[in-house]
Amino acid sequence: MGFIKVHPFKTQGRQFTVKPTSQTNLKEVNIDDYIRNLSSSLSQTIEPMSINVQLDEIDLARFA
Repeated sequence: MGFIKVHPFKTQGRQFTVKPTSQTNLKEVNIDDYIRNLSSSLSQTIEPMSINVQLDEIDLARFA
């Protein structure tokens, strides 16, 4: 079973930021968190090679 990062929600007085894949719908997915993590990973790989890349804000909603 896999998990997906979702916008924070509360259940039984506890706050969660992930849900099982099978219980998640597209509107709950925290796309901004995925973009932030991917951007951070890419910059750590690209910067040591002296490659300058401008990462503009991307609206992934158009792909949904």
